[in-house]
Amino acid sequence: MRGIPVGVLVEGHTPEQRSHPFRIPHVFVPFDSSCAALLMLLEGIQSQKADIEHALHQSGAVLLRGFEVLTASDFNDVLEAFGAKEGNSRIEWNQNGTASLFMGPKIGTKFCKSKGRKVWFNSIGSTYELMLISPPGEHGISFGDGTPLNEKFLAACKRIMEEEKVAFKWRKGDVLIIDNDAVLHAREPSRPPRKILAALAAN
Repeated sequence: MRGIPVGVLVEGHTPEQRSHPFRIPHVFVPFDSSCAALLMLLEGIQSQKADIEHALHQSGAVLLRGFEVLTASDFNDVLEAFGAKEGNSRIEWNQNGTASLFMGPKIGTKFCKSKGRKVWFNSIGSTYELMLISPPGEHGISFGDGTPLNEKFLAACKRIMEEEKVAFKWRKGDVLIIDNDAVLHAREPSRPPRKILAALAAN
C-alpha cells in the first residue's frame, strides 16, 4: 500500500488479520490519544479519504478502531463524512413489530469493479442457516423460477465460508467499512446486550 502521511489516521493491526494477499481487515487507528475524538476522526476521513478508499479496494474491508464513535448520531456523522449514498434495499415494518428486508430477486453473481472480475454475490450463508431451522420449503429463498436450493450445495458453500473467514471481536467504537462487492460479511452468535449500527450505501 502507498505510504500514508502522518495525520489523524495511521495504520494499525489486529491479531485476527489474514492476508488474501492483502491484509484483511486493513486497520486504521488514531495517531495518538488526542486524535480519538469523533471530530478528529471526521477530519481524518476528509483529509485521508483517498488512502482509506485505496485500502478498501485492496483488501475489501477497513476497520477504524479506537475512535469515539459511540452513538447512532456519531455513526451517521461518519457515514456523511464518507459521502455515503442510500442503497437500494427496502425495509418494511410489520404489524407484530418485526421487520421485513427486501433485497431481490437478484442474480447470484455480479462484476466487482474494485477487483476487475465476476464475484459470487448473494446471501447463501444466511440461506443455509434458515434452512436448518425452517420447515422444508419455508425458508423463503429459492432460485428465480421457484426451484428450491440444493441442501448439499448450500452445505458446501457454508464449509468454504468457514474455512476462509476472518473473525475478530468487536470493541466499543469500532467502525468497519466493507466493499460489499468483494467481501462476504456475517456475524457469530452473541449474547445480549449487543448494539451494532449498520448502513448500506451506494458508491
